Amino acid sequence: MHGRLGRVCRMLALSCRECQKPTRLAARLSSAGTRVGPPARIYTGRVTVERRLVAPYRVRFDECGADGLLRSSGYQRYAQDVAWFHSESAGFDRPWYRARGLTWLVRCTRLEILAPVWYGEILQVSTQVIGWRRVWARRESEFRDGDGHVAAAAVIDWVLLGPTGGPVRVPAELAAVFTEDGVPTFLPLRVDLGPTPEAAHRAHIPVRPRDLDPMGHVNNAIYLDYIEEALTSAGLGGPDPAALPRRYDVEYLLPAGPNEELDVRVWRDAEGWACRASGASGTELFRARSVTESPGPR
Repeated sequence: MHGRLGRVCRMLALSCRECQKPTRLAARLSSAGTRVGPPARIYTGRVTVERRLVAPYRVRFDECGADGLLRSSGYQRYAQDVAWFHSESAGFDRPWYRARGLTWLVRCTRLEILAPVWYGEILQVSTQVIGWRRVWARRESEFRDGDGHVAAAAVIDWVLLGPTGGPVRVPAELAAVFTEDGVPTFLPLRVDLGPTPEAAHRAHIPVRPRDLDPMGHVNNAIYLDYIEEALTSAGLGGPDPAALPRRYDVEYLLPAGPNEELDVRVWRDAEGWACRASGASGTELFRARSVTESPGPR
């Protein structure tokens, strides 16, 4: 791990002016109180930390679908992974969190996929904290191809949980390291679907052992696979999960655990395709919206 972390830290030198430009996604979110600017360095007393970290990821064969393209969930996994590298580079590694009974949980994601990414390509994946609230942190990631073009972008809202599993205030030392003084707060992302129509397509998706992460519940990236599986099974003439550009907004409400079977409903609305999933008890677990350039017939 230390060797990989060292390589990641050396990759900071690869950041260029083009890589520092905000994406269209970040620009749209600026109205919600976020601010995107050039990266800066700060000295924590232990290590010099880049505000924005960039690391290379080679797209593996098993991360792609039958069309040879990186699955939507792959972008989410890269964003999670590089966020932890960023934290570790500042000395806030998993033992630091474990000693304090703290953990971060993804609460909402906005993922925009703009261009195809094929098996074997190397992406430069960035991460930067662009906002804080009392128990929240917002990170932005860009996924750039070999030509430096933005193939995808993500904004992820995280919530910090304490020893009892409830939200706790973000420690001041974390906020001081990863943001500039006075960074504005933001409005957490939300997915408002309204009531599920009676005619919504219904899919039953079991939680498989491979879907679980070390926290013992379904990893947030897997829900993108569930959403695309439900959309494909709907057989309503669209949307094509591989259509470009496409955007996913996902709000995570409660974790799905081992051996659960999800009751997933999908339907068309005014913005695109809506998706809502419940557990066996009928409790809502997540809600999402998929928007494509041509979402298909109503």
